[in-house]
Amino acid sequence: MTLSCLRRAARAEDRLPAELAQALGPGLVLNSARRVAEVGGTTYWVVPTDDGQAVMFFGMDDRGGGGGIATYASLAERGAAAHLEIRGGRWRHVLLVADGIDRVRCNSVESPVTDNLVVFDLPDRQRLLRLEGPTGVREYDLGPSDRDDFLD
Repeated sequence: MTLSCLRRAARAEDRLPAELAQALGPGLVLNSARRVAEVGGTTYWVVPTDDGQAVMFFGMDDRGGGGGIATYASLAERGAAAHLEIRGGRWRHVLLVADGIDRVRCNSVESPVTDNLVVFDLPDRQRLLRLEGPTGVREYDLGPSDRDDFLD
C-alpha cells in the first residue's frame, strides 16, 4: 500500500471511536486507521484491508451518522476513488487521491488535498474533476450515469 496517509506514523487522533470500530466488519486493519480530515462536522478515516488490496474510507458526523465505501487501493494509488453523498441538501464529493496530487478542482471550485483526501460541498453533482500535482494533471469525467463509487 503506497498511500502516504497510511505510511505516516500513527497519532493519538487516528484511533477510531469505539462504537465505530465495533460496527466495522472483519477484514480491516483497525489499528492502521488514519484520521485524514474533518470537514463540516464530519471526521474522515482511511482504513486498509488485511490483504492490502483495498482501503475503506468513511466519515462519521458529530451526531454519530455516517458512511463510506471500500475501494481497491490501486484505484486511489493511480488517480482517485470517489464517493458522493448528500449533506444538508448539498452534494458532498469525497475523493481519496494518489500521492503527489496537491489539489483537486471540481469545475470552478478548487480544494487542497490533506492526507490523500479532499472533500467538496457543492450545490449539485459535478461531472468534471481535475487533479493537479507535480507529476502533471489528470482529468476525469464522471459522465451522465448515476454511478458514484469509482473513477478510473
